[in-house]
Amino acid sequence: GGDPAAAAGAYRELLGRVADNTSDAVAVLHMWAICLDDPAEKLALNEEALRRAEGDPTFPFPLRATLLANLGYTHLILGDTPAARSWYLQAQKAAAGLGDDEYGTRLRTAITQQLGNIGTD
Repeated sequence: GGDPAAAAGAYRELLGRVADNTSDAVAVLHMWAICLDDPAEKLALNEEALRRAEGDPTFPFPLRATLLANLGYTHLILGDTPAARSWYLQAQKAAAGLGDDEYGTRLRTAITQQLGNIGTD
């Protein structure tokens, strides 16, 4: 599948073009992180997406749920279950503000499933 170096270059270039628009920059970082195989690189991009979202008071709070869930997933694949649980719990709170449309329902369901898989230990 594909050329990771070329994809990274394309995302980096696109991020440079949309850097002044928080929503666009967060979307680029989100998609870039999805296509990476290296969990440490994925984590860095997910952290940057959340940092940008939290730095912009106009960024819709409920949409943070996706970013928080991404951090939960990344910590999970890095083997840091306590951090993953913490991020998923934050995502669960943020997702409560999403609508009852397909997106909101699917995200809340996925977060609940991940928390169930992780457990409370």
